[in-house]
Amino acid sequence: MLLRPLGVWPLIYGFNSKLDKIVSMILIVSCFLSELFVLLPGGYYCFFYVKDVNIKIKTFGPIFYCIACIFKYSCLTLRASTFKRCIKHIEKDWMSIENPEHRAIMIHNAMVIQKMTIAFAVLIYTSALSYHTILPVFSDSLHTEANRTVHALAVPGYELFVDAYASPTYEIISIILGIYSFFCNSITAASCSLVAYFVAHACGMLQIQMARLEYLVTKDREKSDKDKTLLAVIVNGHVDALTYSKHISTALQELCFLEVMASTLLMCSCEYQSITGWKSRDMVLMGTYTGFMLSFTFNILVLCHAGELLVEEAEKFSNATYNIEWYNLPGNQALDLVILINIARYPPKLTGGKVFEISMNTFSTVRRESFINPDSNEISRMNMIHVIFQVLKSSVVYLNLCRAVSEW
Repeated sequence: MLLRPLGVWPLIYGFNSKLDKIVSMILIVSCFLSELFVLLPGGYYCFFYVKDVNIKIKTFGPIFYCIACIFKYSCLTLRASTFKRCIKHIEKDWMSIENPEHRAIMIHNAMVIQKMTIAFAVLIYTSALSYHTILPVFSDSLHTEANRTVHALAVPGYELFVDAYASPTYEIISIILGIYSFFCNSITAASCSLVAYFVAHACGMLQIQMARLEYLVTKDREKSDKDKTLLAVIVNGHVDALTYSKHISTALQELCFLEVMASTLLMCSCEYQSITGWKSRDMVLMGTYTGFMLSFTFNILVLCHAGELLVEEAEKFSNATYNIEWYNLPGNQALDLVILINIARYPPKLTGGKVFEISMNTFSTVRRESFINPDSNEISRMNMIHVIFQVLKSSVVYLNLCRAVSEW
């Protein structure tokens, strides 16, 4: 899993030995130190040293990505106990599934999420590799005093404190930046996959309850004595799925908020850099930032699709309780459906910090309103400045701020 190289998995699942605890602590400390290694010099360079607005905008994207990863990593570590409760719930559900058809439903959902996670991980790691290796190679080279030619570092600011382009300082900084890139991209990929996997399990449990509900009506009457408690099993299973959905909604609300907010701003930044690369005919720059833009777009797409899928499956189950052939049910079982119908009226939802709903409507709004007008470099630059300062002022209304930017 992607959480294991981040040192978070032992915090969630528990330490098997003292060695696991030591390794986990080392990885967590290393991750935070590598992020601070980028944030401190890069942030000082971006916000205090550089006066040119174009350079500020260019360096703001990597610095903001670092800040977002720090917050997301903090959520992953601080919410470890809540994630543990959700994972224990998943294990209990898998242990209780005996029907092969029901198990096939769960396996299918897990396989879909695995493929989506692999696709997103490949996309984000490929873009990061291009940013840290290919892009510096094709950028302007620097000539040091020792008549030695080196390429610009992926993150500026180190030259203000040390001779960053002297050997072996240059090599050490490059290695640490590579480690930082691995940690940050793993955090982004792990956050996305965690949300998708938790929601996929909830959807699978709701699909199983629908299968049971259909069997309740269509089953052979001769076997009805064996399944007298099937309706009670359905009600308990549905309540269990709703309880689990509430747990994941609580556990993921901060993570979803950070993912959507960060990806929205970073899409704006990547679009601006892609436009800059197009105007200067720098295909490497344009291709690198286009890859990042697709990564962040896919990130929001996965999150919003997961939230939409959770609501859809809950609504399908609610409609199934209404449309069930209750007149074919024996005895008072038809009356017992009233309880199930009342419970199914309120579908579970994912939210971003209880501020907005995670759904495809959110994705379409974010994607449409993060678009930057490519016909004017000056308008694009002012749009970026407006977005940056307004998000710092109030992250709660960031979607409306993006709308204001697009109409400026």
